Amino acid sequence: MSSEQLDALERLARLKEQGMLTDQEFQKQKELILGNTPSTETLPPVTPIPPVQQHPLPSKDSGSSSGTVATIIFFSLSIGIVSYIIYTASKEDNKRNEVKQSEPGHVSYVAELVNKDEILKAKLYADSIIKNSEHKDKLGRLGLVRDTLLRATGEEHLQKTIISLRKPTIDSLKRGQKPKFFKNSHINAYFIKQVIKNLGNKKEYIELQAKREEILGKAMDRALASKYFKTGRNRDWERAIKSQLKDPDSFDHENTVYEIKNGYIYVTTKFRGKNSFGALEIGYAEGNLSLTTGTVISCKVSN
Repeated sequence: MSSEQLDALERLARLKEQGMLTDQEFQKQKELILGNTPSTETLPPVTPIPPVQQHPLPSKDSGSSSGTVATIIFFSLSIGIVSYIIYTASKEDNKRNEVKQSEPGHVSYVAELVNKDEILKAKLYADSIIKNSEHKDKLGRLGLVRDTLLRATGEEHLQKTIISLRKPTIDSLKRGQKPKFFKNSHINAYFIKQVIKNLGNKKEYIELQAKREEILGKAMDRALASKYFKTGRNRDWERAIKSQLKDPDSFDHENTVYEIKNGYIYVTTKFRGKNSFGALEIGYAEGNLSLTTGTVISCKVSN
């Protein structure tokens, strides 16, 4: 077999792999190249197959077929993911619509309970519906009703109301009059009963409020003070200490403690530094910083 026949057979095989020839056409052309005429029929002259003018085709070892399969799998997965996202979003929208459509029924039932003076039951029902819902944003009206019921039945709002009551209002309550604390008459009546029932605790409520404010105030002061000692140290405070040392560069911080005292930040610091003879010794500093600005007000260094 000549080299020309081998080249022609190779090109013929490539054309068949590309799908440009059927099995029958491939066989006929092969026999013509080899010089064998099929016994079943006479074939017309065959035009020589021109060289394929294309980019070199990848060999079987290059994984062209596997690349095609990978591409098909990739697009299939992409379509599947997109379809799933669309399905999930659609399902979520349906859930949101269901919650929104159910809200009037919930509001109506809560109103029915309120009109029966079952205030606590109405609060528990509204609160449970909202807490167990995945789409609370679709329960706006029910949320407002729930908030009103929580205030009417809550201890904190009751205490604040009693503390704020003046003598004329207290006297009118004792005479059976009904000040308007809430727009809904049933909720208002329930709340008035609670106010009258707990009027005798007004002094206790005032003391509790004072303690709460004191605790809150201290917490705010500590938070404000900690802002000036984010790393446990304060640059301006240490600069004030160094200004009183014989050798400021010898300052070696050990620890700093601070607390809120008489409206100031009282600070104590333990450090090491060189004395007049160049020897290291332990020193202490104490003083005050402004609670509002963090400015050093006083600083006293001692050994």
